[in-house]
Amino acid sequence: MPPYDRIIFHFDPDASGMEKFVGPLEAQALQILWDNGPITAKRLQYFLNQKRKYAYTTVTTVLTNLVQKGFLTREKSSHSFIYRPVISREDFLQMAAEKIISELNREFPNITTRILKSYKKK
Repeated sequence: MPPYDRIIFHFDPDASGMEKFVGPLEAQALQILWDNGPITAKRLQYFLNQKRKYAYTTVTTVLTNLVQKGFLTREKSSHSFIYRPVISREDFLQMAAEKIISELNREFPNITTRILKSYKKK
């Protein structure tokens, strides 16, 4: 797995799914991109609007934020941008878990080791 040092995310253990790492609308957008591949803002808006109506400007802001956080790339195509995931869902979850465990181990090595050993026994 290549390094993804440029991906910026937070960790909220009380949130569910991808919302543990990014905001709710960003999580929905990432899921749609991972499930459907490269996408334009207009197409993403179509998918998002299946559950709730979002303005085009809201969708473009979310995509821009995900580009700035390192999750997506964008390239100009005619009159719009095509957005692509930089990392697969599986690789992101592995990278995030490794980073979280690594940081916990760096700051609280004894507790982290004890917890990881208890999971290994299960």
